[in-house]
Amino acid sequence: TATAVFVNMKEVGSLSITKILKGAAPNKAKAFEFTVIFEGTSATYSYVGNGVPNGKIKSGDKIYLANGQSITINGLPVGMNYSVTEKDYLRDGFEVVSVGATGKIMIDKIQEAIFTNTYNAELDFNIPQTGDTLIGNYAKIGLFFFSGAILCLAAAYYLLRKRQHNNRH
Repeated sequence: TATAVFVNMKEVGSLSITKILKGAAPNKAKAFEFTVIFEGTSATYSYVGNGVPNGKIKSGDKIYLANGQSITINGLPVGMNYSVTEKDYLRDGFEVVSVGATGKIMIDKIQEAIFTNTYNAELDFNIPQTGDTLIGNYAKIGLFFFSGAILCLAAAYYLLRKRQHNNRH
């Protein structure tokens, strides 16, 4: 008698999410928030962290990655659509460019979602005012002396007019 052995193997793939910072960012350790969506499933999947601890994630969950950190989510069903979105950090001065943020899981392949943020200080609306600029200080000093000079001239004019008035009488 012959025996046939069947092993059902699920076709799976992986998704890697990576954060890269460029520019003179004031805080290279800043963690950025990402939301991961897996279409048509509420299953939980394990991921391997690079620079962050290993963990589990399901559709709609948020992860936080800083410069050079990444996670690789394994065991994702082949053909499943995914999307990864990063919270908007433009007001913090970060412009983002992403590659592979949406896609479909392929068999035995790691799909890559890479997010590169470039810091631009001109866009950073959260930099606290730490004091006046040097030009502002000079302007205040100039205004002070100009006002003082006008007051002195006004006082001299008043005294001169008063003296002329007294000399006539």
